[in-house]
Amino acid sequence: MGTSDGTARAVADFVDGIGNLPTPPEVFSQIVKAVDNPYSSAYSVAKLMSEDPGMSASVLRVTNSAFYSLATPVTSVKQAVVVIGLDAVKSLVVSASIVDMFKGDQVGRDFQDTFWRHSLAAAFGARTLLRSIRPTDIAACERAFTGGLLHDIGKMALYLHNPAAYQAVAKQAQAGIEQELEAERKAFGFDHAQVGCALTLKWNLPEDLSLAIGHHHDPLTLQEGHLLVDVLHVADALSYHLLADGGEDFAAPAIKPGVFDRSGLKLENVGQHLEALKTEYLNAETFLSLVHGDA
Repeated sequence: MGTSDGTARAVADFVDGIGNLPTPPEVFSQIVKAVDNPYSSAYSVAKLMSEDPGMSASVLRVTNSAFYSLATPVTSVKQAVVVIGLDAVKSLVVSASIVDMFKGDQVGRDFQDTFWRHSLAAAFGARTLLRSIRPTDIAACERAFTGGLLHDIGKMALYLHNPAAYQAVAKQAQAGIEQELEAERKAFGFDHAQVGCALTLKWNLPEDLSLAIGHHHDPLTLQEGHLLVDVLHVADALSYHLLADGGEDFAAPAIKPGVFDRSGLKLENVGQHLEALKTEYLNAETFLSLVHGDA
C-alpha cells in the first residue's frame, strides 16, 4: 500500500516523537559508513568496533558460533573481519546493535521471543533466497539478511509507543496479514511497514533497504528492479510457514502474484529453500541468546 504525503509526515512525526525509542550507538553509524566505503580496511573497521566492547564481544560470539562453523576460533574483531568479510561483519554489527537496543524490561520477554524468532527466520530466509539468485554477490546476500532481520522493526516501535494498543492489534494477526495491517492503521494511523521504513532511514541505513522494509507487504508497488523487496516478501511468508510448523507443503496465498516471475525466484524451488532455511535456523540460538542477554 502506498504512503500519502500526509501519512508520510505522520509517520515521520511518530518516529521523531517516540520518547522511549532507543537509538543506535554512535559507533553503529560509523561502522555502517566505514563498511560501505570501498577504501575501508579490516584494520579501520576493527578499530571502530573496539570502541564498543559490548558490540565487539557480540560479534565475536556469533562469529565463533555454529552459524559460521569456523575450524579455528577467532580471537579479535580484526581477525573476524578478515575471516568472514566486511559485509558479514556489517550484518553482525547491525544485528547486535538493533537487538541490544531493544533489550530491557520495557519490552515483554514473550513478545521479544516471538518477534525475534520470526525476524531471524526471515533474515536467514532472505539470505537463502538471494543466494539462490546471486550466489557470488556476498554484499547483496548480507543486505538481504539485514533486511529480513529488520523487516518488522516497525512493530517494535508501535509496541514501545503503546504496548496495550499493539497487543490488541496483534490479535488480528491470527486473521491474516491484511487484517493485521488494517488494524494497525485504524489504531495508529499507519502500519508497521511504514514505520520501519522511516525508522531505518532515520538510522541512516541504505535507502534501498528502507524501501524494501516499507514495501515488504506490497512489493509490486515498487517498480521492477527492487529485488530486495521481492526477497523480503517471500522470506516473510517462509518464516511464518516455518515457525507455524507448516511441514513440506507450502501454500503461497500471502505472496503477491507476479513476485516469483519478476524476481527470478521459482515457486517450485520453495521446498528446497525451506529445507535450507530450517538448517540455518537451527543456528539461531546464538542470536536469540543475545536477545535474552544469556551468558
